Amino acid sequence: MEYLICGGGGGGGQRRSHSGWGMHNGGAGGGGGLIQGNAVLFASGTDYAVSIGAGGSAGSGSAGSGTDGGDGGDTTLAYIGGTYTAVGGGGGGVGSASYESGSGTGKNGGSGGGGGTHFQNLPYNSDGGRAGGTGTSGQGNDGGDGGRGSGAQGGAGGSFLFAGNNKGGRTTGQKFYLHSGLEITRTLNISNSDENGLTNSAQGGGTSSSGGGGFIYLIYGSTITATIGAGLTATTETYGDKTHMFISAGSGNISFS
Repeated sequence: MEYLICGGGGGGGQRRSHSGWGMHNGGAGGGGGLIQGNAVLFASGTDYAVSIGAGGSAGSGSAGSGTDGGDGGDTTLAYIGGTYTAVGGGGGGVGSASYESGSGTGKNGGSGGGGGTHFQNLPYNSDGGRAGGTGTSGQGNDGGDGGRGSGAQGGAGGSFLFAGNNKGGRTTGQKFYLHSGLEITRTLNISNSDENGLTNSAQGGGTSSSGGGGFIYLIYGSTITATIGAGLTATTETYGDKTHMFISAGSGNISFS
């Protein structure tokens, strides 16, 4: 059975505008951690627990009380050898952290969240903002550091392929072409734009934006019958001799026979 397991993407940190000094963007959320492989996962007729991680919340709050983005939720899949846990992406740090309630430091996660910015009388987007978070080994990469000074940019969140860029930009994500008509983008993190992570993409959200939810994708022989328990949102499609199962939300049990 082929499998892809992704945690939810982290939310981006709140951004803040200072009159005469421009917008100080928060760091982007890190992409959800990825576990992938091809192995015998389940014994016939046995229930296995599944839980899909939600995307992290966007940073919020009025001037002086802005917050960091929330971490994405972990996605877990029990199997015959234990439990796989794809760690949710780290939340991005708040913009203008020296004036807000959030720490501004990118949070650790599947991929680390981008660092927030630091308001200071310095040239545009100078070095020295908050640090990005650390990614989980084998599942993702570190977030980028934020800038400081006028109009500073937060760091980009990390993706499965690359560490996040420092002081703004996007982080290239992994695309999976699983079958005709379906493409899942692992993560595409944005620090300078208020884009939410796409639904069930495991993407980190941009500044002041929420992360995309996690997922589990399984590919197995079409002669196998799957039972999807209450509490899970899932779809199945058959292509030739293979069935593709996409579990997009919830918690519950699955079994195969």
